[in-house]
Amino acid sequence: MNVLKKIIFVTIIALNSFAFFAQNLKQYDGSISIDMNSKNLIADFKITLHDLSKIDTLKLYLHQSSKISEVYSNSKPIPYKVIQESFIGDDKYISLPTADIKENTVGLQYSLSLDSLKNNGFTFNENWLELNLYTAWFPFNTKYGTFAYNVDVNLTEGYNIISSGKVSNSHNLWKISQQIPSVGIPIIILPQLNHESIGNGKVKIYHFGLDQESVNTIKGNTIFHFENLNGMFSNSNSNNLVLTVNKLDHTTSYARKNFISLSIDGSFDSFYDKILAHELAHLWWNNASVNTWEDWLNESFAEYSAIILQRDLYGEDNFTKNIVRLKKQTKDLPTLYQIEKSNNDYQNVITYKGAFILYGLEFKIGRVAFVDLLKVVYKNKITSTSELLNTIEKELGKEIKDFVIRKLKGIN
Repeated sequence: MNVLKKIIFVTIIALNSFAFFAQNLKQYDGSISIDMNSKNLIADFKITLHDLSKIDTLKLYLHQSSKISEVYSNSKPIPYKVIQESFIGDDKYISLPTADIKENTVGLQYSLSLDSLKNNGFTFNENWLELNLYTAWFPFNTKYGTFAYNVDVNLTEGYNIISSGKVSNSHNLWKISQQIPSVGIPIIILPQLNHESIGNGKVKIYHFGLDQESVNTIKGNTIFHFENLNGMFSNSNSNNLVLTVNKLDHTTSYARKNFISLSIDGSFDSFYDKILAHELAHLWWNNASVNTWEDWLNESFAEYSAIILQRDLYGEDNFTKNIVRLKKQTKDLPTLYQIEKSNNDYQNVITYKGAFILYGLEFKIGRVAFVDLLKVVYKNKITSTSELLNTIEKELGKEIKDFVIRKLKGIN
């Protein structure tokens, strides 16, 4: 299969407990109205933060076409500026002096045309409308950390909602509650729920536009990978997983707490299975910062875990092909150590180059010892490379630690 048939950015931001520059966010409470006929969204978000004493200005991104009706705190309007600077593509940011924010709570009221959504292929579709971080439909700034949320959605009759966390509805009012802090609020709106329940209800798969053979393959592969990961690292705290799979033109697959969104082109094969396995692995690999090069501890570990999972599922020939592909992908990439996010190769380096380094480590110490190391890394919830190197030295000795340092710094 030609892997260039569709550009897919796998797992840009993972799940639930990242180490950010600062954990300023605490809670989002939203009241949303979505009219699928007029393609309009009206929102009122109240955002509760932790300590703001070290921040002079609050910076929140929102979709470029959003029309802000009011920004308020303590039920009173507060001044703000809109700056034309983008974080993910089709967004701008709202600048708020923190001196005007009372009791660490700020509110935003705005409207948004759903027809204006286009970033990463997440365009309006009446059969599968996907709202997420990449559409910038809610005010966000990943540098401020993760947050719990409660969102009430008044939705056009005849439509349903899939989301992360607890979802309930009464008539056209839907309630979404996620009390485990996350980096985004994913909502999928669709008229018909096509879903499968597998693993004694542990995993629910919602799908759109897929043939039955693909559905059956996804079911089998998901439970295989999930149980393998559980076997390697013990149970993820994501005991109930929602997996959504569509056959649309989305260029991004991503994972959130208890929630995975996967977009495929054509039938489901080993190419898409690796994306699925990567996203499933993020249920375990999600502790490091996503704002610095330490994100390689999320991305590379998820990527190489996916390669191991595929080795178990498809055999050694598939593993060899994955490694050959990985070697070609990383041949001309810059070194991983302390790479800046501004580098054009940043995402490829922290995902694929790091995975190739892990392959080299596994090859050097052996597969059993490598899995044992992964278990220790996961158990200790390691969030930095220095912690990882100290763990490697403790478990495997200084020689292996120095080997990894040389690979990180590109020294032969």
